[in-house]
Amino acid sequence: SENSIERFLTTLKNAVQCITAISSMGIFYLLVDWKGIIFVLVSFVLRFLLSKRLNKVNYDVRMEVNSKERKRNYVSRIFYLKDYAKELRMHHGVGRYLEEEFVEANKEMVAINKKASGKRTWLRFARVYLVGDFITDVLYIIYLIYSAAVLHTVDYSSAVVLFNNLGSLRGSMN
Repeated sequence: SENSIERFLTTLKNAVQCITAISSMGIFYLLVDWKGIIFVLVSFVLRFLLSKRLNKVNYDVRMEVNSKERKRNYVSRIFYLKDYAKELRMHHGVGRYLEEEFVEANKEMVAINKKASGKRTWLRFARVYLVGDFITDVLYIIYLIYSAAVLHTVDYSSAVVLFNNLGSLRGSMN
């Protein structure tokens, strides 16, 4: 009960902080350089979509691996539980068969994870680097430098403030 209240208050505090940060920084972005918010929104939406896809891949793998993992865990429990260990000593062939079952279940789990590893790696790379760091840290800084140095639509100090606040705004949106 007390933990539930604590979690609720923490969630409420985080929600209020996020709303305050998004609204105050959002207003600042809109007043100083409204186009800059597009980088944050594009990054947020793409990161959300990639995270959703990655979660689906992880869920599918988990569902496929689940039965094999239960089988492997069951076989391993048989070897160390006292009552089953007595039976295994009496019937030598059963032990070898169960070892084979354990190895087979383990190999199937590894094969399933290997099959999905390429997709997982690509989705994580795209989510963290391409969408997260590349858009906000590379493209946005190029845009700010271009806006300040060439177009003179943003002061240099405002460009620095906009770039420094981008991480906070992105963190609040995540």
